[in-house]
Amino acid sequence: MFIIDEVHMLSTQAFNAFLKTLEEPPAHAIFILATTEKHKILPTILSRCQTYDFSRISIPDIVRNLKDIASKENITIDSESLHIIAGKADGAMRDALTIFDQMVAFCGTDIRYEDVMHNLNVLDYEYCFRLVDGFLAGDYASALLILDEILSKGFNSQYFISALGSHLRDLLVSRTGGLESLIDMPESLAARYSEQASRCSVKFLYDALAIASQCEAGYRMALNQRLHIEFALMKMAFLVRQPQSAPVAEKPEPVQQSNQEPVRPSNPVQPVKPEHEAEQPKPAPKMEPEPARPAATTRRTPKSGAALSMSALISGEQEKADDTEDIQNSPGTVELPSDEVMESGWKKLSESYSDKPRLSNALSNAKLEFSQEDGNEVVSFSVTNEAQRKWIEDKMLRELEVKMCELVSCKALRLRPFVIPEEELPDKKYMPKDKAEDLVRNNAEVRSLVTDLQLDVK
Repeated sequence: MFIIDEVHMLSTQAFNAFLKTLEEPPAHAIFILATTEKHKILPTILSRCQTYDFSRISIPDIVRNLKDIASKENITIDSESLHIIAGKADGAMRDALTIFDQMVAFCGTDIRYEDVMHNLNVLDYEYCFRLVDGFLAGDYASALLILDEILSKGFNSQYFISALGSHLRDLLVSRTGGLESLIDMPESLAARYSEQASRCSVKFLYDALAIASQCEAGYRMALNQRLHIEFALMKMAFLVRQPQSAPVAEKPEPVQQSNQEPVRPSNPVQPVKPEHEAEQPKPAPKMEPEPARPAATTRRTPKSGAALSMSALISGEQEKADDTEDIQNSPGTVELPSDEVMESGWKKLSESYSDKPRLSNALSNAKLEFSQEDGNEVVSFSVTNEAQRKWIEDKMLRELEVKMCELVSCKALRLRPFVIPEEELPDKKYMPKDKAEDLVRNNAEVRSLVTDLQLDVK
């Protein structure tokens, strides 16, 4: 009998050499190929073998075997510790026995739960129970303190969020009837899970699990990984009790009349007459034609003067300032820069991207076309191809517009990339002879030099 362990590590050449022996094995030989990654073995090898799949050993079976060994060796150990060892073994009885031997070597014949947690560097269930109790109370401060305590003991942040996700999963399973077989834990711990799960709603557990999964998935990409986890804990704490919003400022009360002389505003407001005087009819005023307003002016509904206060006066002055600013910034009143200013600003814009040579070269070589649309200056610039145009529109266009507006001191500016059709592009010279002939044809000094020296351009 020949046992080849980890047979998937053999190379393709080794499998091909071994194939002949498998096809015509000796009568007395039996080959056992053991592997944990069957998909890496060549199909030609698998087709000539009998396949036996061995599943992982369940945690209750591992615990049962370890209890039997502990009773025979006169070793005292509780069920919680055995479940920790079985979970750490991940379905392999050999690994469970190895860990069990290590615990005996460290702790002797009397093994306690605290010693197992310390030696195996396993996060205690107690932390997760405390965290969930804090979430249910809406206490995010205690969750941050628990995280700090865990990190100070040397636990990895990603391992912590993974353990919290497993705890939430076990709570959800404990709360749902008929799923008891999906939980592998001692009876004492299962009772505690059931008690805490009864205080949690299914929606809370579902949302908390979603937050934990998103946090674990984005952990490696986060620049500040601790802040990434702290933010996830705060969101879990706010699932039951939302954070209190800022208090709404009360409306200012109207100024009470007093014997002191009131402050008179620069623009006097007509006083409102009492109700008994308002009943008397007044002659209709003569309607004057309203003067034409400029196009950029905006009309606002005048406020009532019934309740005059300093806040109303201040807001009125602010509205006037807003009206003036609207008029100044309206497209119809903005003075557009000249073409010379635009070309100078475009040159400075291309030079500002010296750290991005491709973009800077594309901007400096672009063909510019100026136009006006709806009171805005539109700068159309050429790009090499459609892919470059799409990239600029998706990634850089807004940034280019902001910088260009600053360079030419004009807010009414829009950029628009376009691709020059191929038929309008100049013919490119690739061969040295074509480049030389083009240089002679377009440069008078070079042409005279060739003629004087009787050079042969090739």
